[in-house]
Amino acid sequence: MSNSDRTRLVVVGVDGSTDSLHALDWAAGEAARHDLELRLVNAYQPVLGGLPAVAVALPEATEESERILAHAQSLVASSHPELAVSTLSAEGPAPRVLLDASKRAKMLVVGREGLGRFAELALGSVSQACASRSTTPVAVIPAAWEPPAEPYGRIVVGVDGSANCQAAIQYAFETASDRGAELIVVFAWHQPTRWPEGWPLTS
Repeated sequence: MSNSDRTRLVVVGVDGSTDSLHALDWAAGEAARHDLELRLVNAYQPVLGGLPAVAVALPEATEESERILAHAQSLVASSHPELAVSTLSAEGPAPRVLLDASKRAKMLVVGREGLGRFAELALGSVSQACASRSTTPVAVIPAAWEPPAEPYGRIVVGVDGSANCQAAIQYAFETASDRGAELIVVFAWHQPTRWPEGWPLTS
């Protein structure tokens, strides 16, 4: 799918965790900068009940989902009142819900970790699942991220010479140009086994 075929939409996953609020803040800034709509998405899980076991979405789960989205929407309204914001509450695993919601979006934004992180580590984290399976550009916002006091002065992109990194390179160039930032391209490699530390790899 070409960039022109995508809707003017940034999708961000929110679950009430600190990490997801960092992702929300970053996504709102990107959407506002590029005059895009921001969609807040929360996935909730049904519970098993009855005999035989049947997955049932309890009212409490949907109410909590709506509460999380309402709180997130109020935060965006305070920081970016001009931004168009919509919400989506959906039942199902977070990766599936987020991937479905962002199929035609410009970008999907998620936090590095969320609630229930121990279960996620056993199954593969939401951020990892989204980044590895999405056809949409994915931004994973680390827990330590904070809004910068000054505009970004540097964009760093990692390359490995494969076709898979072309989209990252294109995004990095566009972002550096948009922000008037320096672009640094990084290529890393492993030294040969038993190669003496500090010795050059070329003569």
